[in-house]
Amino acid sequence: MRESLPEGEQAPVVYVDYEDVAAAHARVLLGQEGATGWAAMVQRDLREGREVLTDPGTRRLVDRDRPVCLPAVAVLHFIGPGTGWPS
Repeated sequence: MRESLPEGEQAPVVYVDYEDVAAAHARVLLGQEGATGWAAMVQRDLREGREVLTDPGTRRLVDRDRPVCLPAVAVLHFIGPGTGWPS
């Protein structure tokens, strides 16, 4: 995605996962790719929206005065009965 943007455009990315191994692996990959200036790994449960939005990584990258896109990729099938959210 980042490579497809016109010069001068920005697209900060905040990855969210609560699982320890996935979050640790994501942090390693972001560091190896030199992406920590424009991407962050927030280790939270996506159902805890307030915590995700107030996490230092999110606050550093997301300008709440500008439009924001929230793709929920490969996660919605985990939310349903017994998860605290309506199905």
